[in-house]
Amino acid sequence: SYGERRLETDASDSWRNNTLGARLTGAGEDTGSQRHYFYMNRYAFAPTLRWRPSEKTDLYIQVERLRDERLPDRGIPSIDGPQGVVPIGNYYGYILGTPTAAAPHDYMHEGATDETFDLRHDFDNGWHAHEIFRHSGNVASWSNIYSSQMIGNGTTIAGQSSTHAHGGALIDSVADDAAPTNPVITRGQYNAKTFQRNIFDQLEAYRSGRFAGIGHLLLVGAEYGRQTLDRAQFTGTAPSITLYNPVPDLPPTLATTPSVNNRFWGQTAGVYVQDLMQLAPRWKLMAGVRFDNYKQSLDQRLPNSPDLSRTDNKWSPRVGLLYQTNTWSTLYVSYSRNFDPSGEGLSLATNNAGLAPERTQNYEGGAKFSSFGDKLISTVAVYDLDRDNIKTTNPANPNQLILAGEQRTLGASLSFQGSVTQRWMIYGGYAYQDAVVTKSNASFQGISFQGKRPYDIPLHSGSIWSTYRFANGWGAGGGVYFNTDSFAYTDNLVELPGYTRLDATVFYHRRHMEFDGHLFNLANTRYYDSSHSDLELFPGAPISGTVTARYRF
Repeated sequence: SYGERRLETDASDSWRNNTLGARLTGAGEDTGSQRHYFYMNRYAFAPTLRWRPSEKTDLYIQVERLRDERLPDRGIPSIDGPQGVVPIGNYYGYILGTPTAAAPHDYMHEGATDETFDLRHDFDNGWHAHEIFRHSGNVASWSNIYSSQMIGNGTTIAGQSSTHAHGGALIDSVADDAAPTNPVITRGQYNAKTFQRNIFDQLEAYRSGRFAGIGHLLLVGAEYGRQTLDRAQFTGTAPSITLYNPVPDLPPTLATTPSVNNRFWGQTAGVYVQDLMQLAPRWKLMAGVRFDNYKQSLDQRLPNSPDLSRTDNKWSPRVGLLYQTNTWSTLYVSYSRNFDPSGEGLSLATNNAGLAPERTQNYEGGAKFSSFGDKLISTVAVYDLDRDNIKTTNPANPNQLILAGEQRTLGASLSFQGSVTQRWMIYGGYAYQDAVVTKSNASFQGISFQGKRPYDIPLHSGSIWSTYRFANGWGAGGGVYFNTDSFAYTDNLVELPGYTRLDATVFYHRRHMEFDGHLFNLANTRYYDSSHSDLELFPGAPISGTVTARYRF
């Protein structure tokens, strides 16, 4: 798998009749990719201490450290459809040549530290309490080049910049015989540094009992969180590059004056209650509600940039009804509503500070079945997911966002897992998602988003995976994954073709050691994992494989 090397470790021990314990987990990874020049180096470790002063109290203290360095990857543009002749490894950033302080290679560096305090206690009166306090810090820096336009045959194919200066959208829908010989990709550049700090505390308690002849499992809780993010971003320029044979040795020109320099502050305080009621031997009702007070502000450090703030107070209810028809099947229906505030991305701007939160409502019904003596478990669900107050671009002012977007997704899912025999296991699932933008005044290149399908959502998707274990410790298995067509962007100009991917595995498992060999994409199918726009398609890996060895003692 393109030079992937990964080492993991997990060790633990306990003392004093299991009243004290310690655990250390860690991992290190160095890998490449089917994408040219890509690299990723990262490591993580997390020591944990546990103290159990009594049978009713457990205290955990954990520290986690993560370091991640990689080359940022914006994928490949689409032309004449994504199945064209653009090689899947083409890279459109800057990595060759001699980097300087004024024009460094594209890079991304991130370091994070997390400290967690986890306390659980069982009271004599039947109440159980659980508190989690977490403090984390994150430092990140990166320099990144993105594609913005495609120019060829005397025609400019405009891109669409996002609010974060990410790459835009295409694109070209001409026939093959009219396609540009070697179009030119114009590019932009930005680099940034951020420092983030989070404080989070959650306290909840639960108790079971009977009241008014009904069994209850009552849960009450409160949560407080505070986040700060300091961000400085510089927007530079990058020279153009050709589509089919890009040589990423043209350095960008970095800006010396920041285009963004601010500090975001967000605070959430929430309380919630939930009750699971046993109405009758086969009927259960779950009802809950949460209230959130979300405050956010942005301290602008650039001249003539106003400070921004807003406060939202929102209720999020949920309710569900469950009926156990017999010992092997259960039916349920549920409803939930929640929200995302305008500053959910830890940023505010003049075009979204005055906007109400996005609302999401979900209606769902389903069933769970067990068969063959609980050896095979199956679930099925249907749902209606509605989103409104989606932030969309004002066609009269591309720099302004307005509340004019609504989206509906009607879906169904099926999953199953279990054993056909003692040695033969099977897992699978299927999803149907009919998503459409039901209301929007946003458009791109004269094409309205209304009535279009949101990007990266196939109508049908699914998988099936099966393994068989022989008596001597050896085993083998394989599976099929599939997606139908989807779109690279909500303008629906570029279609990502559906695909079927075949994988296989061979393994040898004993008590203390395991060896696993996996092969991915056996048919060497060209496919696309995802996209961010019509100029940012992310191709999946061709045929590749991994070998993993584990030892337990």
